[in-house]
Parts: sequence; C-alpha cells; structure tokens
Amino acid sequence: MVTVVSEAPTQAPAESRKRALSILGVLAALAGGVVIWYGVGLLVPRFPLAHEVVASGWNLLATPSSYVDLLATFRRVLIGFVGATILGIPLGTLMGASPIWRGLFKPWTIGALSIPGPVAIITAILILGIGESSALVALVVSVLPYVSNIIMDSVGGLDHALDDAARVFRISKRDKWRHVIAPQLLPGIFAAVRTAFALSWKLVVVIEALGTSRGVGSQMQRSFRVLDVAEGIAWAVLFTLIMWGVEVLVFKRIESHLLRWRPEVRAI
Repeated sequence: MVTVVSEAPTQAPAESRKRALSILGVLAALAGGVVIWYGVGLLVPRFPLAHEVVASGWNLLATPSSYVDLLATFRRVLIGFVGATILGIPLGTLMGASPIWRGLFKPWTIGALSIPGPVAIITAILILGIGESSALVALVVSVLPYVSNIIMDSVGGLDHALDDAARVFRISKRDKWRHVIAPQLLPGIFAAVRTAFALSWKLVVVIEALGTSRGVGSQMQRSFRVLDVAEGIAWAVLFTLIMWGVEVLVFKRIESHLLRWRPEVRAI
C-alpha cells in the first residue's frame, strides 16, 4: 500500500511566510528611507524634509492645473511607449530571424544603445525645434533600440528542438505559433514592453524640461528655477507613484495572466 502525501498544506504556509517577509521588507525599506531622508534634511539646509514634500504634494493635488500637466506627461509616455513597441517588436523579430536583417540593422541598434538618452533628445530638439513633435520623436528614437535588441535576443534564443518536434508530429503552422513559438517569445515581449514603459517615463521628464511648456518635467524645472525644491520633489514623487501604479495594476496583472502556466509566475 502506497501512501500519497499532499504537498499543498506544506506549500501554503511557506508561501505565506514569503509574502509576509516580503511585506516586512518593503515596510523596513520605507522606514529606513524616511529615517535617511530626515537625516539628510538635517545635514543639508536646502534639502526639504519629508513632511514638507508631502504638504507640497497635497497643494499640487488641490490645484486643477496640476492634472493638466500630469495628463500631458502621461499622454507623451503612452505615445512614446506604444510607438517604440510597435516599431521595435517587428524590427527585433526580423533581426533575430534573419542574418541579413541582423547584419543590416544590428550595428545601428548597438550604436543607438551607446548614445545617452539626453544626447538623442537634445539632437532631436535642435533638428526639429522646440515642440510636441520633437519631444515625441526623441522619445521614440531613444526607446526603440532597447525594444528591438531585447526582441532580437528572444527570437535568436528560440529552442529549435521544439520546431523539430512540431514538424515530426505534423503540427499546423497556427498551432505551432500558438503552442510552440508564442510561449517562448512572451517573456521576451513582456521584458521589452516593460523596458519601453520604464524608459519612456524616465526620459519624458528630461524632454519636457528641455523642450515643452506643459508637463511634469517643465513644472519640475520651474520649481527648481524658483528654488522651490519641495515642490519639485513632490512632482517627481507624484509622477513616480502613478507610473508605479500602472506597472503593478496593468502590466504585472497582464503578465501574470498570460504566463500563469509558468511555475515561477504561479508562485508570485
């Protein structure tokens, strides 16, 4: 007689402990950050304390024009992120699947990756002038190489043994794409999408500070120009919280749903 021992009861407490430790780690990090913040504020006279930044943030939230700037920045992030993703995924797929396309575009991609983002932004503004078009072009051009490079590596890393197995079992092209190729590419696509989003919202602040009159970046520049450091940091904190919320509530949920078949995703 064979006794089967279920692992579910032992796994549940382990997962609960991991989540509890993760939450404790986040709380400890936040508490440590606040302590360090106040320590730096006491040592550096011009550095605003945490409660001063919170007060400035509440004032911004109570000002209707602040939402115009937040929406303008979010719109630019969305356009730049979508544009870089739409262009980067097909380009990366071509470079990963074809040696000809890889030889043609990879040197340009590597060269673009070595150029700092602010340099591309300043160049686009010098060529196109200060305005909305130059900001969006600079954003897409700066993010595009990262997306195409990640997709190229993902396509190049496909397991060809699975292709041979699909051929032996005479799987149709549609099922091959659905059950063999797509599951292998999804992690790389999500990595490219999240990278594009992260870079877009980091670079858009620089673009707005240099070449636009509305947006979080332009308001941060104005705050620092008038030496209102607390308000400038409040703008940065508000924008970061919004982008972090989009990352957790949108991208993380979609990724967990589509990759739920992977053991490491199910454990999260």
